[in-house]
Amino acid sequence: MELIQSFDNNILYYILENWHNEFTDSFFKAVSSLGNRGLIWIIVSALMLCSKKWRSYGIVLLLSLGLSAVIGSLVIKNLVCRLRPFVADPSIELIVGIPGGYYSFPSGHSTAAGAASVSIFLRNRLAGAFAFAFALLMSLSRVFLAVHYPTDTICGLILGALCAVIIYKLLYSRTEHCLERLYERRSLTDKSNGDKN
Repeated sequence: MELIQSFDNNILYYILENWHNEFTDSFFKAVSSLGNRGLIWIIVSALMLCSKKWRSYGIVLLLSLGLSAVIGSLVIKNLVCRLRPFVADPSIELIVGIPGGYYSFPSGHSTAAGAASVSIFLRNRLAGAFAFAFALLMSLSRVFLAVHYPTDTICGLILGALCAVIIYKLLYSRTEHCLERLYERRSLTDKSNGDKN
């Protein structure tokens, strides 16, 4: 545990001492804010639900976000009880508002980003690669802002990715089957109404 904490501290304090300037402060605050409450990924999933080809994966994404949030934020955080960097070291000055909850492991932003990027990747590799690149950037922003340690974000990404794979394996086929039956019923209803007219 001491080795992990030493690893985290070395990276965290290097970033705090060398990366901050007016541009990076504004940039990483903006990137991080997109992940507040999973907002960006909820919007993405809503867009996916609007497309017939992407709809099943949009459902997978939403369920993955829900599962990863329950496991990460409600279970693991309260079991591990790791304090956030600025709580453990009061000398750290935040450039953002104090986030909800004092516990740090795993990062909720990173967990959601991992779940979303893998869900997208399962549908389209190119889009998934862009999503994962953004997920890494968002994870970095959480360390930059000193609200998480590096291992909080790394483990968050892994947890989210695992949740996405589990949901996909367990529910994708059933979801696709249910949607196909729904489309068939709608098609038959529309055809019947057309014949009546």
